[in-house]
Amino acid sequence: MRTVAYCLIFWLGLPAVMAADEPADANRGRQIVEQAFRQHFDYQDVKAHFKMILQTPEQTATREGVAKAMLLEQGRTFSLVTITQPRDVLGYSLLTHSYSDQPDDQWVYRRRTRRVVRLNATNHGQPFLGSDFSFQDLGSPGFNKFDYHYLGEEELNGQTCLVIERLPTLDNTGYSRQVVYYQKQHLYPLRIVYYEMSGQRLKTQDYLDYQLINGQHWRALENRMTHHARNTSTRLLWSDIRFDTGLSEREFQVGALSRKR
Repeated sequence: MRTVAYCLIFWLGLPAVMAADEPADANRGRQIVEQAFRQHFDYQDVKAHFKMILQTPEQTATREGVAKAMLLEQGRTFSLVTITQPRDVLGYSLLTHSYSDQPDDQWVYRRRTRRVVRLNATNHGQPFLGSDFSFQDLGSPGFNKFDYHYLGEEELNGQTCLVIERLPTLDNTGYSRQVVYYQKQHLYPLRIVYYEMSGQRLKTQDYLDYQLINGQHWRALENRMTHHARNTSTRLLWSDIRFDTGLSEREFQVGALSRKR
């Protein structure tokens, strides 16, 4: 998922060769992002538990669940998020098939109705279970879904970052642009700022508490999405992160959703 995928599916490490006629900022921006993708894609699948904490000025709500993802050929990613608590949304699932250069396919399973519903383009920007993450935020940020521009270096929370602006190449993304702050040494994201179509800042996602798992995988144990217009926030807390567990493509097929109990 963009968060499950960004939280779970990071990236493997060689600089890319760019076309000679690209502008310097686009060349540098695309090269940095490609290196970041490659640097952390050194496994086949990943699975983790999460707690989602929704915070509004009036109340706090909590969801818990399991997320898993699988890397496939041609830049494809399959991911599945399943809620295990609380009881009123038990079994609610989001299946995402992400591609490197075309819109994601997404399906929602509601256990109460035993129905699988395919999301259309207008649904992708809707909130996931009332949180500050949209359905499309929980897809994978396919490399060819954006044009990239290098904006320079900035300090963020005491760390030097390479700042990249990414502009969507597809329609119906819900965002006019995104600005990503990559930690300079390890090239993992520390922040993404999302701008709505009017150009106003809409949301900010911070990646917090990075840990080196199994001595080789850097992962943020918390993702915090702040919605500036609504004055709300959602925290995703990750635990029991496991790599290369032997997941199969069958677990990510639409038919598997309807067989859930």
